[in-house]
Formats: sequence, C-alpha cells, structure tokens
Amino acid sequence: MLKLIKNANLFAPKSKGMNDILIADNKIACIDKNISLTGVPVEVYDAAGKIVTPGFIDQHVHITGGGAARPDMPLWFRKFL
Repeated sequence: MLKLIKNANLFAPKSKGMNDILIADNKIACIDKNISLTGVPVEVYDAAGKIVTPGFIDQHVHITGGGAARPDMPLWFRKFL
C-alpha cells in the first residue's frame, strides 16, 4: 500500500519547505508541493506542524553502541565520543 505524508515541513539536502512525500515499497517515491492520488489505495498522514527529516540516523547510539568506546575503535574516532 502507498503512504502519503501531507504538509510536511521537510528538511532534506535537495528538498526543503512544505512538501508532500509519497512512499511506495517503504521507499520515498516522490517529493512534491501537492501530491494528489485518486483511484488507488493510500494511507494518508497529516504532518502539519511537524518537521520531517528522511534519512537521518541517531549516530551517537548506532555507531558507538551506547556511547562507550570499544577497544577495537580507531583512536582518531574516540575523540568524538
């Protein structure tokens, strides 16, 4: 099923400002100012007043395993913890 996020305050490298986001197969298929679909099943989400940041990852959790330096971690990387 398609998912449509309407009225998103989008913050992404190539698209900023108020946009709609169409998601197909769990991937962004289209970003445009006003996406309108008829005749197909779609879940619609209203993101008015929300900031959408596709692709951002919470690196302090995923890279360091919770913030603890590991012995196999390069020394140059440890200074960023």
